[in-house]
Amino acid sequence: MTRPRRTVSLVAFAILALLALGAAWLLRPLPTDDLVASPDPGTTYEEAAARIEQIRATEAKLPLHEGGRTVVLSHGHPTDRVFVLLHGFTNAPRQFRELGEDLFAAGANVVIPRLPGHGIADRLTDAHGELSANDLIRYAEGGIDIAHGLGKRVTVVGLSVSGITASWLAHTHDDIDEVFLLAPFLGLPFLPDSFTPPIAGALVRLPNTFLWWDPRVRENLPGPPYNYPRFATRPLGEALRLGIAAERQTGPLKVRRVG
Repeated sequence: MTRPRRTVSLVAFAILALLALGAAWLLRPLPTDDLVASPDPGTTYEEAAARIEQIRATEAKLPLHEGGRTVVLSHGHPTDRVFVLLHGFTNAPRQFRELGEDLFAAGANVVIPRLPGHGIADRLTDAHGELSANDLIRYAEGGIDIAHGLGKRVTVVGLSVSGITASWLAHTHDDIDEVFLLAPFLGLPFLPDSFTPPIAGALVRLPNTFLWWDPRVRENLPGPPYNYPRFATRPLGEALRLGIAAERQTGPLKVRRVG
């Protein structure tokens, strides 16, 4: 082999080695040790009411769509059943309003908390772009903590990304009676489960990118005015990280029932 060819081969080998090292760094498993339960349940109806008022005061300072505000449906006293409804990614509490009203009419108290960065009146906001796995946990736990002052038996319903959160709660919280998962986003449906950890790693480590739910209509995505037409990629990686943490839990589920 001539010297120029040898030099080209060495350069090509070095580039391939760097690419392999970069891919290994990018796709390596994400840590999950920082994802821990931190319950702080209310003990009385009055305490729950005070927390609700604090949330409402905070949200009053934000440029929220009317459908983006935390929803609490209360009979004015603790009930036997209380439901915590966790809405979907890039959606808002209004998504579960009708279900909440049906549960309320059946005698239960209902809490529909607002996911951080969601419900903003400007549909093209990037406020949800930095949503983390710990944000998902604190969001759900905040609803559960309030629920304990509103009723005896707590049922959590989680949709899509919040379905991942509900799954994690079922493994880590013994203060919940039931958990229902609605289309939980536990991975990409067209890939084997073994691909989920590296995909999560890539989504978290690559530059955060906002993509259209439907590139054909972009910002004109049909649907409710509180629903965002774009999603950020890093929060999806963080949600998958939480799902991986749930799968790593050992021992029996902490809740009585998962549906």
